[in-house]
Amino acid sequence: MRLGRWAVLALGIAAAACASTIGPVVPSVQVLVVLDSMDDTLRIIPVDTPDVVHKVALNIGIASFGKHALALRGQLAAIGLGRTALLYDLAPLQRRCRVDFADTVGVIVSLAFADNNGQVYAALPATNNAPHFDPTTCGVGNVHVRGGPSAFVSARSTFFVVTGGAAAFSWLSTTNGPTSDNLPLSPADSIPLSLPGNAKGAVFGSDGFLYVINAGTGLPNARLSQVNPVLRTELNVIPGFGTLPRFIATDGADRIFVASALEGLMVYNIRTNQVERGANSAIPLFGTPRGLAADDLGRVYALIAGACKAGGALGSVRVLGADLVYKRVVNVGGCPVAVGVTDIPATLYRFDS
Repeated sequence: MRLGRWAVLALGIAAAACASTIGPVVPSVQVLVVLDSMDDTLRIIPVDTPDVVHKVALNIGIASFGKHALALRGQLAAIGLGRTALLYDLAPLQRRCRVDFADTVGVIVSLAFADNNGQVYAALPATNNAPHFDPTTCGVGNVHVRGGPSAFVSARSTFFVVTGGAAAFSWLSTTNGPTSDNLPLSPADSIPLSLPGNAKGAVFGSDGFLYVINAGTGLPNARLSQVNPVLRTELNVIPGFGTLPRFIATDGADRIFVASALEGLMVYNIRTNQVERGANSAIPLFGTPRGLAADDLGRVYALIAGACKAGGALGSVRVLGADLVYKRVVNVGGCPVAVGVTDIPATLYRFDS
């Protein structure tokens, strides 16, 4: 979880007061990171000046089109490539780990850093596995998760696995990481979610609850599940999110954002308990979404697909302000597949395109 800007500023002021003993304060900058599956790059874009893009070649040496998963924590970027996970330190760009998971079918659809144990988890729904690795030692383990893991979310020192492999159900399963290696999670470790099922992702809300998007199977009946992570129970089901939404994000304050290819950008307000923008009033995204992120000032970044072929249309990030009005469009490459927001030291990069 990233700190809000006021929290970062407060920490900076406190650190400055102790500068005589701990040295100079290094300011941070909040950036978008976009993974492109065609040109083998990460693009790093400061959120305050999104027209400036720093392109970083990954030099992975594996077929590029398999990359479609990205997770960020500070200066660390985890990338999913088929059944391979790679960990990069963005300061400076340096590979820390390459982990080849042993499963023979399926690909990584999601990655996440767990708050409770620091591991990096990968979702391989075709194998019902959530393998993980230690970002310090690169040591590998595995957790078997029934139902097909699709995403992850941390809340209140617990790491939850979102599963939605069958149309009729979705679950949140809990794991403590390496202590549960290679053991199927029991029913007692799972929270059943209401229909329509096919959960795609989850976020931890500012009210202390989890919000899971249940996409369904093609009918216009997608819903949010509100889950208490302490009592391990679904509290509420919120309708109105249209057909097959895939992406969910939060600004860390009042708003939960959901994106679908058919409707566009939808909004739920935690404070008012209202769907501000449902399927019938969604904000058009003018393309197929490939990712969704929000910063702590309420700005929204919708990643839009490119043609994914040489000479084809570029992908883009469509930037909306906290007022949900479009501010600009940033071109980001031929085949962008994932986007995230993180904080890095401001001295790391010359944002010179």
